[in-house]
Amino acid sequence: MMPPYVYSLWIFRTPFDRISHQYLYQVIKSYGISPWFTEHVHSLHENTTACIKINGNKAGPIPIQRSVRQGCPLSMALYVLCLHSLLRILEDKLPGITIGQPTRSFTVVAYAKDVTVFVTQPTDFTTKLNAIQFYEQAKGAHLNPKKSKALAIGRWTAPENGTGD
Repeated sequence: MMPPYVYSLWIFRTPFDRISHQYLYQVIKSYGISPWFTEHVHSLHENTTACIKINGNKAGPIPIQRSVRQGCPLSMALYVLCLHSLLRILEDKLPGITIGQPTRSFTVVAYAKDVTVFVTQPTDFTTKLNAIQFYEQAKGAHLNPKKSKALAIGRWTAPENGTGD
């Protein structure tokens, strides 16, 4: 019989807009990416400004202090590097579920701003919440609670809302 688990889908609000530049530079450095490349990423994001046009009049310049540029081919790779730290924390701390081969376990699956987490016991909720709070503080990300869902499968005695409340 399959043990109970909760399929929990997190969706982040405006993930590209929320990336802290300082966090981005720390992540790039932690992966051992060359200083040359890091300097170029830094030059793309530092001292950037935007102007807003309201009723035909420009307001600004407004300093851009976080985000990666949407539409830039490099932005998705930078976002994935930032998200990877959250995924690693979850993979290291949660047991996951076994699908198919007994040796293959899945804890978390991510695609762009959508993150799916498999929770197998009530204590996993605390681990999950701690990981997301750490990630939100470090990166500047915000979970979108209106679009995030949890689904309990099997016999489950813990709350099914995915928050552990």
